[in-house]
Amino acid sequence: MSVFFDYVYFTNLVLDYTQLRSYALAEIEQLLQCHGKSMKDDYPMMPLPDVSLIHQSHNMMLEDLHMESLSSTIRSRGDIVLTVASSGIAALFIPGGRTAHSRFAIPLIVDECSTCTIHPNSNLAELVDKAKLIIWDEAPMMHQHCFEALDRTLKDVLRHRNNDRLDIPFGGKNVVLGGDFRQGS
Repeated sequence: MSVFFDYVYFTNLVLDYTQLRSYALAEIEQLLQCHGKSMKDDYPMMPLPDVSLIHQSHNMMLEDLHMESLSSTIRSRGDIVLTVASSGIAALFIPGGRTAHSRFAIPLIVDECSTCTIHPNSNLAELVDKAKLIIWDEAPMMHQHCFEALDRTLKDVLRHRNNDRLDIPFGGKNVVLGGDFRQGS
């Protein structure tokens, strides 16, 4: 089986008829090419896969695989990775994932002055301090004020541990923002 079909099976990805047909045709084309043939040249009556659909889904699949690989690599060293998503549904597909609002206590209603409810000497502050990486999936779906609230909070909380972090974005924490940046909230 191909990586694509493994991905579809293990993530319960739902495809419509057109997408499924394109992937099946692409798999057939790959098998034919292994034997020195092609659908276009050797079977001209067969429909060809819609390459644009495949590239679009393949890019999303690669992003998910890169995020999982990144977090797995860091966790395998015994380090902490906080993985969050913008929605509850997206968080279900991330190993150990939670919503950003839940993990960082981001207020449901945010404005340009909002901060998260993380107290400097709390367990959550300690967890955030020990984390080597924060991965935030579906980031473009969140309002700018959510990121600003987390930025202000991390600077405040982490400066209690190291005063140099006040001028560094997110208090010096490495943050990977994932998602389709062609979308927006």
